[in-house]
Amino acid sequence: QLLALSLDLKADYFDTAFREPLATLRLLHYPPVVSNPEDGLFACGAHSDYGMVTLLLTDDVPGLQILSKKKEWINVPPGFDNGSSSNNGEKPPDIALICNLGDMLERW
Repeated sequence: QLLALSLDLKADYFDTAFREPLATLRLLHYPPVVSNPEDGLFACGAHSDYGMVTLLLTDDVPGLQILSKKKEWINVPPGFDNGSSSNNGEKPPDIALICNLGDMLERW
């Protein structure tokens, strides 16, 4: 409902399409390498996500890029420092949660 409201739609706009939700959880790791099929190395190339929403948790490994409306590739920083500290005074790991709206939402 928050997604619908953020798109200036009625809160229940998507409700009928998700009465029987289909959720998939896939734990993927994209190694920081470039594909080289001749050597049998197949990395994940440019692609769009086919689902409705994809959540990506970053770590300290660079490589994720976003294609802008100007058709320019933008590097996503591997994480961020929120300046907070954990209970024992240590700095928390640099992470970011990215919400990617996929192809299914575009069809609406």
